[in-house]
Amino acid sequence: DQKSPETKAEEQVKTEEKIEAEEETESEAKIDETADVSAGKFENEEFSIAVPEGWKAMPMYDQDEKEVSDQIILVKGSDDPFAALNFPMITVSYGGPDNNKLPVDKDFYEEAEDLESLELGGKTWEGYTAMSFGSPMTYLFATDNDRTYQISIMTDQPEGSISLEDSDVIEIIESFIGK
Repeated sequence: DQKSPETKAEEQVKTEEKIEAEEETESEAKIDETADVSAGKFENEEFSIAVPEGWKAMPMYDQDEKEVSDQIILVKGSDDPFAALNFPMITVSYGGPDNNKLPVDKDFYEEAEDLESLELGGKTWEGYTAMSFGSPMTYLFATDNDRTYQISIMTDQPEGSISLEDSDVIEIIESFIGK
């Protein structure tokens, strides 16, 4: 199967364009993890979760500044990671069969008070309210077979407030699904 140099060059360009397009798509997928998408969804190899309109999904990093795949932060009202701490936010953490998570003991926080368990997204959530570094928070934990789910909600921040009764917060909790 002999091909002319021009045909080979055209095929090489098409191959390079295809690779470039795939890399661009992968890059866009990473960007989408922090995108504000209406009726959006964050999804990776570990879990998926809704990202309602007005919210941003922001990656979390370990001590070596490597992005971790089992946790993200959802921030309401800001796409600036440096300003995010001033905005209402939800930190989600997922533990699968090979990466089990234990609940955070309420004694770790100040003024911790148990919540009644609640059913959301087919899971029974246990938790408490507390103060974390002077800010009110709600912590929820659920186990579903060999999967564990943790949610920390910073409810009252300088740039706004959220609560367990808010429809967007409920949507986020209900949509949190491990793979």
